[in-house]
Amino acid sequence: MSTTAETEKTTCEGCGKEFAYQPATFRGNTLPPPPQCGDCDDSDEAKQQAEEAAEQARDRFHRRVKAAQLPSTLLEVAYPDNTHEAVREWGAGKIQGLCLTGTVGVGKTYVAAAATWDRLHRESIRWVRTAQLLTHLRSGFGESDSVTAKQIIAGTGGIVLDDLDKVNPTEYGREVLFCAIDGRVQEGSPLLVTTNLTLGQIGDRLGEAVASRLAGYCRTVSMQGDDRRVARR
Repeated sequence: MSTTAETEKTTCEGCGKEFAYQPATFRGNTLPPPPQCGDCDDSDEAKQQAEEAAEQARDRFHRRVKAAQLPSTLLEVAYPDNTHEAVREWGAGKIQGLCLTGTVGVGKTYVAAAATWDRLHRESIRWVRTAQLLTHLRSGFGESDSVTAKQIIAGTGGIVLDDLDKVNPTEYGREVLFCAIDGRVQEGSPLLVTTNLTLGQIGDRLGEAVASRLAGYCRTVSMQGDDRRVARR
C-alpha cells in the first residue's frame, strides 16, 4: 500500500466535519477515504478503553461479591433512612473499624450488610457468622470448612464478624476471636463487628483483650429500637 503527496478532503462519518487526508493505493487501486477524522478516531479509542476498564471493574466487583460470602438475603441491601453516619463512613472506606451494638432485632445485621455491600464496590470484605466460624474450626483437621476458618482467623483481610456474642466463651473461643480481631487491627484492615453486648459486657464474656482491641480500633454505634422481627408478626 502506498500514499500520494496530494491531499483530498472528505466528510467525517463521526462528527460530520470535512477533513483532509492523503489518498492511498493498493496494487494500483485507490482505497476509500478513512471514515473518520483523527479526533473521532481518538475519541472512539478512548471510549473503547473506558468500556473495557468498566467491564474489568465489574468483573472484579463480581469476584469480590462471590468471595465475600454474604447471605443471599442480604445481597444488594440499601442503607435504611436513619442509618448512622459512621456506618456510611465505614461503607465508603473513610474509617476502618466499626462496632454495632444493640439488643436483639434492632437491625444490626441488616445495616452491616448494607455497609458491606457499599464497601465491596471498593475492596474485598469477608462476611463471617461468628458462631459458624467456631463450629467450622472444630469440624476436623483437613476438612475444607476447618481450613477456610483457619485462613480467616490467621488472615489480615477485611472482615465482618456478625453476632460476635453468639459463641461459647471458652478460653479457646476467646483466643480465636482475639487472633482474628488483632490481626486486622495490626494491619489496619477493615473490621466491622455486630453484637448484642456492650463493650463492657464483651470484656466480661470474651475477655478484656478483645474488648480493648475493639474499643481502640472501632467507632462504636449503639442501635436503639424494638425487635423488628417481633413487630412483623
